[in-house]
Amino acid sequence: VAALSGQAQKFMQNMQKQQLELVDKNANTCAAAYIVLTNGMRVPPEMLQKYYDLLGDRAKMSIYGKVVAAQLTEFKKTAEGEIAPDFTVNTPEGKPVSLYGIKAKVKLVDFWASWCAPCRAENPNVIRLYKKYHDKGLEVLGVSLDDNKSKWVQAIMQDGLPWLNGSDLKGQASEIARVYNVRQIPYTLLLDENNRIVAKNLRGKELEKKIEELLLYTLRKVVKKFLMN
Repeated sequence: VAALSGQAQKFMQNMQKQQLELVDKNANTCAAAYIVLTNGMRVPPEMLQKYYDLLGDRAKMSIYGKVVAAQLTEFKKTAEGEIAPDFTVNTPEGKPVSLYGIKAKVKLVDFWASWCAPCRAENPNVIRLYKKYHDKGLEVLGVSLDDNKSKWVQAIMQDGLPWLNGSDLKGQASEIARVYNVRQIPYTLLLDENNRIVAKNLRGKELEKKIEELLLYTLRKVVKKFLMN
């Protein structure tokens, strides 16, 4: 499986390289804009911006180019450094929970689903981080892309997820996932105490390091404010 996964990754990288070359050579054509648009559903926003920047003025003014420009405008609303849009989800018990309603020094928004094997495999690591940093100011909100409530609740119980969990039970058609440009899961957003997006899609040691940095930064701010008073 690991070998096949590596081959698939190399194939995708090679395909993206060839597509970039094709767009670059035909930058001012509608065909190039169409290639950029069709690839926009499969690549991260940063890569889509790279594709779009290659286009000439005529291609950008085509119907395909205008759609890509509109997509990029939406993506920028949830870029790192921006304030995360608020949303509300229901817990398994039917209680509404809003992102802004959660008060914490650091927030981790974790998009996942019961049917997502990589998500379930990552859950033990997130549980470890939650137990280690929750008392220091970390809160986690799990946003499920399930459409089957019983399977969602069963996965929460099986994996022992101790944090807040919510879902609109619309599966991959979730409006929240659309707003946040969630293309694949697991997908995480790390927010500061002001709901500003600090990092995206971190896992393992990188996620833990960033959480530590944010908590330490917040602590320093509190100490500085105390000393000034």
